[in-house]
Amino acid sequence: MQRRPRLYSSSGREWFLILGDRPSPIFTRECEKVNILTKKHGEKIVLILKEERIDAHNSGELKDLFLKVLEEEGGRDLVIDLDQVHFIDSFGLGALLSGLKNAGLRSSGFILAGLQPRVRSMFELTRLHRVFDIYPKLEEALSE
Repeated sequence: MQRRPRLYSSSGREWFLILGDRPSPIFTRECEKVNILTKKHGEKIVLILKEERIDAHNSGELKDLFLKVLEEEGGRDLVIDLDQVHFIDSFGLGALLSGLKNAGLRSSGFILAGLQPRVRSMFELTRLHRVFDIYPKLEEALSE
């Protein structure tokens, strides 16, 4: 009896086609890294996003990064500097909401700073400016 070919992945990144008993690789999906700078400022952790866009392409990794930082630096407030971000879509907003939720579960703060006008308008359109602590400049967020 001959078995049907099937796809297999243990990580979601490398995929194999199984023919008989041997898997043979068919493609690999590489993960893009979010360009971000992390600094400590007193009792706060500052994440400076060096991306022009937060969208479906990088929001998943951003969400994972927020969770990782919160787990490693439990109890510290996160300040997210969005000064270089000129575009955000619903996926990006979802990543930020996820970060806010996870920070709240760990009794940490989640503060946004430096929103560009186009990004700020997305927060106002979705009424999320009422949910987040938002400061015009990073310096103001750090002084609070």
